[in-house]
Amino acid sequence: MARPKNQVEPNVEELVVDTQTEVVFVKPETIIIIPEPIESLEIMMMKKRLLEEFEEAKALLKKKEEELDEKEKKLNLSLAEDTSVKETASQEVIEKLSLSFEEGLNFEVFDSMVYLETVPNNSEQLFYYLEQNRKQLNEWVDELNQVPSDPNDLIFINFGIQQRIYRAYDQYFTQNGYAPRPPVIKSWMEYYKKIHNPITDEEIAVELKGKLRYSFNPIK
Repeated sequence: MARPKNQVEPNVEELVVDTQTEVVFVKPETIIIIPEPIESLEIMMMKKRLLEEFEEAKALLKKKEEELDEKEKKLNLSLAEDTSVKETASQEVIEKLSLSFEEGLNFEVFDSMVYLETVPNNSEQLFYYLEQNRKQLNEWVDELNQVPSDPNDLIFINFGIQQRIYRAYDQYFTQNGYAPRPPVIKSWMEYYKKIHNPITDEEIAVELKGKLRYSFNPIK
Protein backbone atom coordinates (compact mmCIF):
# COMPACT_ATOMS: atom_id res chain seq x y z
CA MET A 1 0.00 0.00 0.00
CA ALA A 2 1.33 3.39 -0.93
CA ARG A 3 2.30 5.90 1.97
CA PRO A 4 0.37 9.15 2.07
CA LYS A 5 2.28 12.02 0.58
CA ASN A 6 1.50 14.49 3.46
CA GLN A 7 2.88 12.28 6.28
CA VAL A 8 6.01 13.77 7.87
CA GLU A 9 8.85 11.58 8.91
CA PRO A 10 9.82 11.95 12.56
CA ASN A 11 13.11 13.68 13.32
CA VAL A 12 15.51 11.03 14.43
CA GLU A 13 17.79 13.49 16.31
CA GLU A 14 14.89 14.80 18.45
CA LEU A 15 13.97 11.28 19.47
CA VAL A 16 17.53 10.61 20.56
CA VAL A 17 17.67 13.79 22.68
CA ASP A 18 14.38 13.05 24.42
CA THR A 19 15.44 9.56 25.36
CA GLN A 20 18.76 10.77 26.79
CA THR A 21 17.34 13.62 28.97
CA GLU A 22 17.86 12.80 32.71
CA VAL A 23 15.75 14.00 35.61
CA VAL A 24 17.89 15.56 38.36
CA PHE A 25 16.54 15.24 41.93
CA VAL A 26 17.73 17.89 44.46
CA LYS A 27 18.44 16.42 47.91
CA PRO A 28 16.87 18.56 50.65
CA GLU A 29 19.24 20.19 53.18
CA THR A 30 19.38 18.64 56.61
CA ILE A 31 17.88 20.95 59.29
CA ILE A 32 19.28 20.37 62.78
CA ILE A 33 17.09 21.60 65.66
CA ILE A 34 18.96 22.07 68.95
CA PRO A 35 16.53 22.05 71.85
CA GLU A 36 16.99 24.78 74.48
CA PRO A 37 18.25 23.48 77.83
CA ILE A 38 15.55 23.00 80.41
CA GLU A 39 16.34 24.48 83.83
CA SER A 40 16.36 22.00 86.63
CA LEU A 41 13.87 22.34 89.47
CA GLU A 42 16.73 23.13 91.85
CA ILE A 43 17.88 26.10 89.76
CA MET A 44 14.32 27.40 89.45
CA MET A 45 13.81 27.19 93.20
CA MET A 46 17.14 28.95 93.81
CA LYS A 47 16.14 31.81 91.50
CA LYS A 48 12.80 32.10 93.24
CA ARG A 49 14.45 32.18 96.67
CA LEU A 50 16.97 34.83 95.56
CA LEU A 51 14.17 36.94 94.14
CA GLU A 52 12.21 36.68 97.39
CA GLU A 53 15.31 37.63 99.43
CA PHE A 54 15.89 40.61 97.13
CA GLU A 55 12.32 41.82 97.59
CA GLU A 56 12.59 41.40 101.37
CA ALA A 57 15.85 43.38 101.40
CA LYS A 58 14.20 46.16 99.36
CA ALA A 59 11.26 46.29 101.76
CA LEU A 60 13.58 46.38 104.80
CA LEU A 61 15.71 49.13 103.25
CA LYS A 62 12.60 51.19 102.50
CA LYS A 63 11.41 50.74 106.09
CA LYS A 64 14.79 51.85 107.47
CA GLU A 65 14.80 54.89 105.19
CA GLU A 66 11.33 55.82 106.40
CA GLU A 67 12.44 55.45 110.04
CA LEU A 68 15.50 57.62 109.38
CA ASP A 69 13.37 60.26 107.64
CA GLU A 70 10.99 60.27 110.61
CA LYS A 71 13.88 60.70 113.07
CA GLU A 72 15.28 63.53 110.96
CA LYS A 73 11.89 65.28 110.91
CA LYS A 74 11.62 64.97 114.70
CA LEU A 75 15.16 66.32 115.15
CA ASN A 76 14.44 69.24 112.83
CA LEU A 77 11.26 70.00 114.76
CA SER A 78 13.14 69.75 118.05
CA LEU A 79 15.87 72.08 116.80
CA ALA A 80 13.29 74.59 115.57
CA GLU A 81 11.48 74.51 118.91
CA ASP A 82 14.70 74.78 120.89
CA THR A 83 15.88 77.67 118.75
CA SER A 84 12.59 79.46 119.34
CA VAL A 85 12.79 78.83 123.09
CA LYS A 86 16.42 79.96 123.20
CA GLU A 87 15.63 83.13 121.27
CA THR A 88 12.75 83.87 123.66
CA ALA A 89 14.94 83.14 126.68
CA SER A 90 17.77 85.28 125.31
CA GLN A 91 15.38 88.12 124.68
CA GLU A 92 14.07 87.86 128.25
CA VAL A 93 17.62 87.91 129.63
CA ILE A 94 18.47 90.96 127.52
CA GLU A 95 15.35 92.71 128.73
CA LYS A 96 16.18 91.87 132.33
CA LEU A 97 19.77 93.04 131.89
CA SER A 98 18.61 96.29 130.38
CA LEU A 99 16.23 97.05 133.26
CA SER A 100 18.71 99.08 135.17
CA PHE A 101 22.42 98.61 135.73
CA GLU A 102 22.36 101.60 138.01
CA GLU A 103 20.21 99.70 140.51
CA GLY A 104 22.96 97.10 141.00
CA LEU A 105 21.78 94.00 139.08
CA ASN A 106 22.82 90.67 140.61
CA PHE A 107 22.81 87.07 139.34
CA GLU A 108 21.88 83.87 141.08
CA VAL A 109 24.38 81.21 139.99
CA PHE A 110 23.33 77.55 139.63
CA ASP A 111 25.63 74.55 139.18
CA SER A 112 23.63 71.94 137.24
CA MET A 113 20.41 73.50 138.60
CA VAL A 114 21.76 73.57 142.17
CA TYR A 115 21.99 77.07 143.67
CA LEU A 116 25.51 78.20 144.51
CA GLU A 117 25.52 81.90 145.27
CA THR A 118 24.41 85.34 144.17
CA VAL A 119 27.05 87.50 142.50
CA PRO A 120 27.02 91.16 141.37
CA ASN A 121 26.89 92.11 137.74
CA ASN A 122 30.29 92.71 136.10
CA SER A 123 32.01 91.09 139.06
CA GLU A 124 35.04 88.76 138.94
CA GLN A 125 32.91 85.92 140.32
CA LEU A 126 30.40 86.25 137.47
CA PHE A 127 33.17 86.37 134.85
CA TYR A 128 34.72 83.23 136.36
CA TYR A 129 31.53 81.19 135.88
CA LEU A 130 31.04 82.55 132.36
CA GLU A 131 34.59 81.58 131.48
CA GLN A 132 34.02 78.02 132.76
CA ASN A 133 30.98 77.74 130.53
CA ARG A 134 32.97 79.01 127.56
CA LYS A 135 35.72 76.41 128.15
CA GLN A 136 33.14 73.62 128.45
CA LEU A 137 31.45 74.67 125.22
CA ASN A 138 34.78 74.78 123.36
CA GLU A 139 35.60 71.26 124.58
CA TRP A 140 32.26 69.99 123.24
CA VAL A 141 32.86 71.63 119.87
CA ASP A 142 36.39 70.15 119.65
CA GLU A 143 35.09 66.69 120.58
CA LEU A 144 32.38 66.76 117.90
CA ASN A 145 34.95 67.83 115.28
CA GLN A 146 37.08 64.73 115.93
CA VAL A 147 36.88 61.56 113.80
CA PRO A 148 34.60 59.09 115.66
CA SER A 149 36.52 56.35 117.46
CA ASP A 150 33.78 53.82 116.65
CA PRO A 151 34.05 52.76 112.96
CA ASN A 152 30.30 52.11 112.90
CA ASP A 153 29.67 55.79 113.65
CA LEU A 154 31.94 56.76 110.76
CA ILE A 155 30.12 54.30 108.47
CA PHE A 156 26.72 55.61 109.59
CA ILE A 157 27.43 59.29 108.95
CA ASN A 158 28.71 58.42 105.45
CA PHE A 159 26.46 55.54 104.31
CA GLY A 160 23.45 55.52 106.63
CA ILE A 161 21.98 52.76 108.81
CA GLN A 162 23.60 49.33 108.44
CA GLN A 163 22.41 45.82 109.29
CA ARG A 164 25.86 44.66 110.34
CA ILE A 165 28.39 45.62 112.98
CA TYR A 166 31.85 46.32 111.62
CA ARG A 167 35.16 46.22 113.46
CA ALA A 168 36.88 48.60 111.04
CA TYR A 169 35.89 51.22 108.46
CA ASP A 170 37.53 49.29 105.59
CA GLN A 171 35.61 46.13 106.54
CA TYR A 172 32.42 47.79 105.24
CA PHE A 173 33.87 47.82 101.70
CA THR A 174 35.41 44.33 101.92
CA GLN A 175 32.22 42.57 103.06
CA ASN A 176 29.98 44.44 100.62
CA GLY A 177 32.24 44.14 97.58
CA TYR A 178 32.85 47.88 97.19
CA ALA A 179 36.05 49.62 96.19
CA PRO A 180 37.60 51.24 99.30
CA ARG A 181 37.44 55.04 99.51
CA PRO A 182 38.08 57.54 102.29
CA PRO A 183 35.13 58.99 104.21
CA VAL A 184 33.61 62.19 102.85
CA ILE A 185 32.13 63.18 106.23
CA LYS A 186 34.74 62.84 108.98
CA SER A 187 32.97 64.02 112.15
CA TRP A 188 29.58 64.33 113.83
CA MET A 189 29.89 68.10 113.53
CA GLU A 190 30.16 67.89 109.74
CA TYR A 191 27.25 65.43 109.64
CA TYR A 192 24.84 67.65 111.60
CA LYS A 193 25.92 70.85 109.86
CA LYS A 194 25.19 69.18 106.52
CA ILE A 195 21.69 68.16 107.68
CA HIS A 196 20.72 71.30 109.63
CA ASN A 197 22.54 74.05 107.76
CA PRO A 198 22.61 76.92 108.62
CA ILE A 199 23.54 76.27 112.23
CA THR A 200 26.59 77.14 114.34
CA ASP A 201 29.03 74.73 115.98
CA GLU A 202 27.98 75.98 119.40
CA GLU A 203 24.29 75.37 118.71
CA ILE A 204 25.00 71.81 117.59
CA ALA A 205 27.16 71.18 120.68
CA VAL A 206 24.46 72.41 123.07
CA GLU A 207 21.76 70.46 121.20
CA LEU A 208 23.73 67.19 121.42
CA LYS A 209 25.42 67.59 124.79
CA GLY A 210 22.77 69.45 126.75
CA LYS A 211 22.94 72.50 129.00
CA LEU A 212 26.18 74.07 130.14
CA ARG A 213 27.23 73.52 133.72
CA TYR A 214 26.50 77.00 135.10
CA SER A 215 23.25 78.88 134.61
CA PHE A 216 22.22 82.36 135.79
CA ASN A 217 19.11 84.09 136.94
CA PRO A 218 19.20 87.92 137.00
CA ILE A 219 17.62 89.58 140.02
CA LYS A 220 17.37 93.17 141.23
